[in-house]
Amino acid sequence: MGKEWHRSRLNEARAIVDASHPYSLVAHANAKKVALDLSIPYFRWMRPPAAKDGDPIFFARTHELAARTACSFSRPVFLTTGSRNIIPYVREADRTGTLLVVRVLPYPQSIAACRRAGVTDKHIVRGRGPFSIEANRAIIREFGIGTLVTKDSGVEGGFPAKIEAAQLEKCRVIVVQRPEENSEQIFNSVPRLVDAVSELLRSDRVR
Repeated sequence: MGKEWHRSRLNEARAIVDASHPYSLVAHANAKKVALDLSIPYFRWMRPPAAKDGDPIFFARTHELAARTACSFSRPVFLTTGSRNIIPYVREADRTGTLLVVRVLPYPQSIAACRRAGVTDKHIVRGRGPFSIEANRAIIREFGIGTLVTKDSGVEGGFPAKIEAAQLEKCRVIVVQRPEENSEQIFNSVPRLVDAVSELLRSDRVR
């Protein structure tokens, strides 16, 4: 009964507003597909990037490039991009003899993914962000981190705190770039998104 109710409610939807994480490609694809299947407009809210001009950051287009770069400095690496794309970093760390420390959400599936990839428990940091500057600095100091790898998940995702912590600890930063987006209905301003959805609802009422 629950599924039937969910479908009936979904069929009443006037639009899809996708507010998932900037790097959640699967979530974005699913939301777009639902909008297409229901023949309703798709609106995407994207957190504004927090990286600023002048930040001492190396940008990498792929996780593979980020892994190669991070492990090229002969210093421990702190990976904060989650468990889904961990394999390139583990392989490169093994190849270069680099210590890899991984911070992931405290979920069994996240911990299991790290273990399957070969990360030992003592190098898995469990936690839910965003993390403060001092929390990031503590990890960097504890493991002697030389390079921090992250994503630009915006202010809401704690990106500025990571950058400041790395700068204070004289730690390099590598940022995996956001996926390219082709949709015309992308908003990084909440008021503009609200205006667009409101305009859609007004036009529907007029009809």
